Amino acid sequence: MGTTGGSDMKTGFAKLQGEDFEYYMQTYSIMLGRNSKKSTVDVDLSGLGGGMNISRYHARIFYNFTRRRFTLKILGKNGYLVEGILHLSGTTPVKLDSQDLLQIGDK
Repeated sequence: MGTTGGSDMKTGFAKLQGEDFEYYMQTYSIMLGRNSKKSTVDVDLSGLGGGMNISRYHARIFYNFTRRRFTLKILGKNGYLVEGILHLSGTTPVKLDSQDLLQIGDK
């Protein structure tokens, strides 16, 4: 993530924030997972722990223009916890609200 116009201000449609990282969404769709020799993702979660519980393509956050909100599509086999509720691959995309807590689900 670079700065724009020599300023320290970062902008985007939404911000993902964790204890050790910040990511500003500057497109309407991003892929979360882990980078490998075969694939790259927008947000590499492998540095945050979780190891092999994180799929190469674990989830996609995208803006749903019909519903006018960001949603999370689960792609990885271990799913995601959104506000403590486990969502698995193949389920309906999860609506995201401001400050929702997202965690990799491994059980």
